[in-house]
Amino acid sequence: MLDIKFLRTNPDIVKQNIKNKFQDEKLPLVDQVIELDKEFRESKTRAEALRANRNKVSKQIGALMAQGKKDEAEVVKKQVTDMADELEARGGSVDAEKLSARLSLTAKMLWGLYALLTFVLILLLWCGPMTFFDSVCHAFSCISTGGYSTQNESIAAFHSPYIKVVLMLFMFIGGTSFGLIIVGLKSSVREIWRNDVFRAYLGAVLVYYALMVFAIVYRGHYTGWESVTIDPLFHIISAMTSTGFSAGNWEGWGILVLTLTFFMMYVGACAGSTTGGAKFDRLLYLVKNFRSVVRKYVRPRLVTSVDVNGQYINSERSNEISAFIFIYTLLIIFGGVVLVVHGFPIVDAFFSSVSCISNNGLGAGVTGVTGSYDFLPPSGMWVMSVLMLAGRLEIFTLIAILSPSFWRNSINKSKI
Repeated sequence: MLDIKFLRTNPDIVKQNIKNKFQDEKLPLVDQVIELDKEFRESKTRAEALRANRNKVSKQIGALMAQGKKDEAEVVKKQVTDMADELEARGGSVDAEKLSARLSLTAKMLWGLYALLTFVLILLLWCGPMTFFDSVCHAFSCISTGGYSTQNESIAAFHSPYIKVVLMLFMFIGGTSFGLIIVGLKSSVREIWRNDVFRAYLGAVLVYYALMVFAIVYRGHYTGWESVTIDPLFHIISAMTSTGFSAGNWEGWGILVLTLTFFMMYVGACAGSTTGGAKFDRLLYLVKNFRSVVRKYVRPRLVTSVDVNGQYINSERSNEISAFIFIYTLLIIFGGVVLVVHGFPIVDAFFSSVSCISNNGLGAGVTGVTGSYDFLPPSGMWVMSVLMLAGRLEIFTLIAILSPSFWRNSINKSKI
C-alpha cells in the first residue's frame, strides 16, 4: 500500500502515476485522503488532549466527595461526561479510518487475486511434466510476467503442449488489468468485455496470430498442427505481456515475425497489469486521436472529442500521453545507438533496446536464444539497466525522482 507520508508530501507525483495508469476516476481520492488524513490527525490530537484532561479531572471527583463538596463534584462529573460525549462524537465523525479500510480492502482483493492465480497455476503446472520446484518458479514468473525460467531453453525444454497452453492462458490474464478483473468478478463478466482496451488487446492477439500463421506457412516452417496453433499464440502472448518465455526458435520464422515481435514488445498489454511496454491504453488513445484529427481536417466545423472507456481525454492528458510516447521512443533509439556503438548489429541492437525498456527479455541475434548480453562492457550494461528501470517506472516517475526540485519540495514540505 502507498505510504500516507509520501502521499501527504508528494500528492502531485501520486496523481501523475494514477494518470499514467489511465485510472483518472481515482484522482479525487487523493485529495479526499489528504483532507481526511488532516481531519483525522487534528481529531486525534484533540482526542488525546481530551483524554488527558478527562483523566486529570476525574481524579478531582474523589477528592471533592471526600471533602463533602457534592455540588462541585457533580459539576466536575458533568465536565467528564461532556468530554466523553465529545470523544465519542469525534470517533464517529472522522471517515479517514473508513476510507483507509476501503483502500485496504481493495489492496487485499488485488493481493488475494494475485495469490489465488499463482496458487492455481502452481497446481496446474505440477500436474504436467514439471517438478514442484519448476512449477513454483514458473508460476511466480508467469503471473508477474517476469519471464524467468529454470531451464536454459526456457519453456521449450519441457516439450509439452499442455505446459504451453496453461502458461499462455495465465500470461494473458497477467496482461489484463487486475482492477478490471476484480470489477468483472464483483459485478459481471460483461464489464470486462465492455472495456475498450480489453477488446483492443484481444483483437490485437487475433490479428498478430493471423499474420504469424501466414509467415510460418509462407516460410515453410509448418511441421504439424502445433506449429500453427500453440507455438505462434504462445509467442504472441509472451511478447505482448513482456513475459519473455521462449517456446522454440521463433527467429527462424522470418522478418515479418521479427517485426511483429518488435511492435508487440513496444506496445505491451493493458495498463493496471503486471506487464511492461507503452500499454494498449495509450495506443488506443493515439489511434482514436488520429481518427479525430483526420475527421476534423476533412470537416473543419466538426466538433469531436476523444475518450477511452467513456472517459474524455482533455488536452492536458493528451499532451502527457504524447510526451510519454515521444520520450519512450527516444530512449529506445538512444539504447539502440549505444548497442550499435558497442558492436551489436543494428537490428539486434534496436530489438534488444526495446526488449530492455519494455522489461521483456526476448532477444534476437546476438541476444537471442543462443546469445546473451555477456560481451557488453560495463557502460553498455549501465545504459540497458537504466532503460529497464525507466520502463518499469514508466519514465515520468524516474524523471521526477532524479529531479533536484523533487527533493527540495519534499524536504520543504516535511519541515512544515
